[in-house]
Amino acid sequence: MSTSNIAPWFGRLSDVIHHYNLISSRIFNIDEPGFQEGESSIRKDAGSRAIKSSQRGSSANTAWISIIECICANRTRLHPTVLFKGERPQPNWVSIDRPLPRWNYQATNTGWVNSYITLSWLKNCFNETRPADPSQ
Repeated sequence: MSTSNIAPWFGRLSDVIHHYNLISSRIFNIDEPGFQEGESSIRKDAGSRAIKSSQRGSSANTAWISIIECICANRTRLHPTVLFKGERPQPNWVSIDRPLPRWNYQATNTGWVNSYITLSWLKNCFNETRPADPSQ
């Protein structure tokens, strides 16, 4: 990626923002990163010490956790939703020593986002935590 590759996209974005008179508090970026939970009982690295990166194998004994996160162009962030694999969220999934206030926890049979989770997130998280006043 280079500036010359990205600059035209940002130019078009700027044109749309100005054309529709959009304000920063109404521009959002939503992402769904994830990570593997737990510790693997088998860990193998494939590669050479002479190169900067290597391939790492993992055990099938761990599950995938997804997170729906959202930031606003005005530099605020909305409360994230953490998705676990399972039928319903379990109390032992979150450390009681370090609770994460206002985070939302859900479960799906795959641990991935689906249309039900997306709609629930829009109704319960996005609409509840973004500014209600369009001028903000």
